[in-house]
Amino acid sequence: MTPHSDPRDHEMDVFAREVCHFIDNARSRNRFERLVVVAPPEFLGKLRNTITPASNKLVAESLAKNLLGCDEDAIRSRLKTLL
Repeated sequence: MTPHSDPRDHEMDVFAREVCHFIDNARSRNRFERLVVVAPPEFLGKLRNTITPASNKLVAESLAKNLLGCDEDAIRSRLKTLL
């Protein structure tokens, strides 16, 4: 018997790998010197488990917060303390 897997959880894993691949590719091309990561708590955990050690060294700040649906001013206000 195969273990039950949640399709939503599987898709988050796939997306986390895609995001981490993008980050690692950009890091290897010197596209950024530091990285601020903002994601909902569950997804941020997946990113932390997937990111390469080299890219993780460049994560300056992270915020476990879902900002989806927030207006631009609210997002800017949240990020101001991180930047």
